[in-house]
Amino acid sequence: MRVEQLERRIPASELALIVAGVIWRHPSRHDQEVYLDGGRFSAAPLAELAAVAGSDVPPGAATGRFCGTTGCVAGWTAVIGGDPRAVITRDDDEGWTLTLTVTLRSGTEIHVVRYARQLLGLTVTQADWLFEASRRRVDVIRALVLLAGHPGATAEELARAPHVGDAELDALPYPPAVLAGELRPDVTAAAEGDDAR
Repeated sequence: MRVEQLERRIPASELALIVAGVIWRHPSRHDQEVYLDGGRFSAAPLAELAAVAGSDVPPGAATGRFCGTTGCVAGWTAVIGGDPRAVITRDDDEGWTLTLTVTLRSGTEIHVVRYARQLLGLTVTQADWLFEASRRRVDVIRALVLLAGHPGATAEELARAPHVGDAELDALPYPPAVLAGELRPDVTAAAEGDDAR
C-alpha cells in the first residue's frame, strides 16, 4: 500500500530538511531508540503531537500530555509530515512502546516506520540505515540533508554523508505552521472536496 496523495502534504525533500531542523534545534526531543515515547498518551491526532516538535522538552517533571515526548527520525517524520487528521496509536507494556500505528483518514492502519519511509520516499535499505536505533543524532541529521538533495543515495553514501556546518543547520527550513500541525491550502481544498463526495 502506498500513502494516499492527501497524506503526503510536504514534498519528501522538504520534509527531510524540516525533520533535520527539528532534531538540530531541539536535541532533547530526539531519541533514536524510540518511535515516540515519554508523553502521556495512547492515541493522539498528529497535529497535537506536531505542536510539541518545535519546542524543547521542559526541565523537571513533565506534566502535560505530550510534554516529555521524544522520538526518532521515523516518529518525528510521521508526526510532522503526515496528515494532521491522522491518529497515532501507541501500544505500551510497562513503559515500552511495542507498536506505533498511524490510522489514516481512510481507516487504513500503517506502522510508523513504513509510513515515515513512504513520506520521505525512501527505499527499504535507506530506511533501515536511517531509522537504525544506534544512529547518532549528527549522523541522522547529515543523512537527512544528503537525502534532500540526493534521494537516490545508497546506505554507504548515507554513512559517509558530509559534514554540515552550524550555519547551514541554522538555515534549515522550520515552518511554524507545519509544526503547529496546520494544513497547507492545497491539502485543505482537497480534503473539503473529498468530504463533499
